[in-house]
Amino acid sequence: MDSSPDSVGIDVPESVLVLPDALKLSLGSLCQDIVSHSTRIDEIEAQLEALAKQAPVVARLLSVPGIGLLTATALLLPSSERHSR
Repeated sequence: MDSSPDSVGIDVPESVLVLPDALKLSLGSLCQDIVSHSTRIDEIEAQLEALAKQAPVVARLLSVPGIGLLTATALLLPSSERHSR
């Protein structure tokens, strides 16, 4: 499998393309990690949004400046679970 940065769908500056092959391979691996983590974050965010739709209190919390989806849904956990994680 080709793991060069440009093969994982990330725009790569021209200056990176002149790096040694070993460095390109490492960079490619890191780029794949970023893509993988971004995908996982999107999946988790979708799960949180689904949870938020089931809990009207989340909509109220989201109206508070500085409270985002992660914080609003985390506040749904009983306090004993929040402290054990």
